[in-house]
Amino acid sequence: MRLSKFYLNILKELPKSIESRSGQLLVKLGIIKKHGKGIYFFTPFGMNILKNVEKTLTEKLALENFSEIDIPIINLKNNFGDSEYFSSKDIDGKYYLTTGPNSFIYEDYLKSTVNSYKDLPVECYYISKKAYNDNKSNLELINPISSKKFKSISALTEEQYIERVDKYLQDTVDLIKKFGIDIQKINKFEESKGIFYAWIDNRGKEKSLYCSKCDRYYDVNFMEISDPDKHIEEEKEIEKFKTPNIKTIEELQKFTGADVKKLLKAVLVKILDKNYAIFIRGDRELSNKKLANLLKTDENLIKQASESDLHKMNTVGGFVGPIGLENCDIIVDNEVKNINNGISGANELDYHIKNINYSRDFEKCITGDIVKAGVEDACPKCGESLDLCNYFKIGEYKDNTELSSEDKEIKYINNQSKEKIINKIENTIDIFKIIGVSLEIDGENLKQLLPWDISILILKPDDENSFSLGEKIYGQLLKKGKKPLLDDRNIKIGQKFKENEILGFEETIVIGRKAKEGIVEYQNNKKSGKLEITIDYLDKL
Repeated sequence: MRLSKFYLNILKELPKSIESRSGQLLVKLGIIKKHGKGIYFFTPFGMNILKNVEKTLTEKLALENFSEIDIPIINLKNNFGDSEYFSSKDIDGKYYLTTGPNSFIYEDYLKSTVNSYKDLPVECYYISKKAYNDNKSNLELINPISSKKFKSISALTEEQYIERVDKYLQDTVDLIKKFGIDIQKINKFEESKGIFYAWIDNRGKEKSLYCSKCDRYYDVNFMEISDPDKHIEEEKEIEKFKTPNIKTIEELQKFTGADVKKLLKAVLVKILDKNYAIFIRGDRELSNKKLANLLKTDENLIKQASESDLHKMNTVGGFVGPIGLENCDIIVDNEVKNINNGISGANELDYHIKNINYSRDFEKCITGDIVKAGVEDACPKCGESLDLCNYFKIGEYKDNTELSSEDKEIKYINNQSKEKIINKIENTIDIFKIIGVSLEIDGENLKQLLPWDISILILKPDDENSFSLGEKIYGQLLKKGKKPLLDDRNIKIGQKFKENEILGFEETIVIGRKAKEGIVEYQNNKKSGKLEITIDYLDKL
């Protein structure tokens, strides 16, 4: 690569809005330019780093015989029902969405491709851009709004799955560590091998619980919560009472003086064309991850119910309760089943109901563990207390436990002529976060990200001897398998040395005043030495 072929702009002063150490380095070196809060533009120089990270990931998969595919950004609208995604219509009158989960597209591909065990494995990868619906984006590439995702997908026989599910996970952990990142595995469901690849940091927007006894992290959105012991209390008759303008759990607790664990919090959502009323304990928060798993749906399809949806359900926002709901499915968290004589909304403006009991007042419900875990909960493995830890999610690993679904099962005929269900693995890595976290941990990690391992500085590129010698050395290093960066720009010598130092090259060849004699200066920062050598001596280095 010749520096004269692209624009390198190392800043003398940093913008005041840069929040992270990695962001300061990325902006100072001209790798990225800020376009807006959480939105960054990769410069021509930055694209070399971005492409190098992508190359590192794809080369590893190439060894495993993965094939590259391209996933379209549009999807058939009938996969999503009455969705709020932006839609368009083709000439045949079919409606499409310009976003949404792309698993449907890959499932269709597998259905048309796989019939027998001889068709497996089918292992593919693709790189796509991703926008997060998050207005709290900060810390530059560590927590961006828009990012770039690397995703691999495996469709396997049962035997292939058993052979690869642990290997692929460990291979990815080892690969991320090569970028200088001390990766941690954040566990999800206990029965699943799926994890989040994480960097533990108190600024992280994701939350986990850590058990020091098991040395194990759990994501709060996935960790199983054991059923509490039920306190037996005589059921009382329901009683409606007036609660003017009391809409939140905090207001209701203050108004009634009741224990917050006796209050029923209602969450109303819509998934495709179906409405759901969800009831959890007043001190808990709903986990969309657990809800999606319970309903065997995609988390991205879970939307907040609208005012018109509430009207169809015969309820009023802030006063939702289980008695009298219509046109919806009711989902109850396991803890709610153990509440005696609780308090809920009355589905009537400014009214609540006392003495709600699950066994009497809930009909035809779906039940399960659907709330986020907290420090008050115990480790699912050993029962010990847990500590809260924040983290940044760098990627995600999903095994067949998470990906299998009865309505999306794809079957094949095995070598014994029996029908079997395809086993799947999905592996996702956020490329922007790899770059951001790597540099946030240590600026020296830049050399792990750069696609070059040696620099050549031509101090006087307008001198014919210097220029031709530089080109000759550049070509010779390429033949040796090195990855040289040739600085052939006609700029001040001091600026060349300063920028080379900032980029952190361990090896540098300087072509200066002795170019006519074929002599250059070789610098090796590891060995802390400088040598004057001829071009023939390069082979001995």
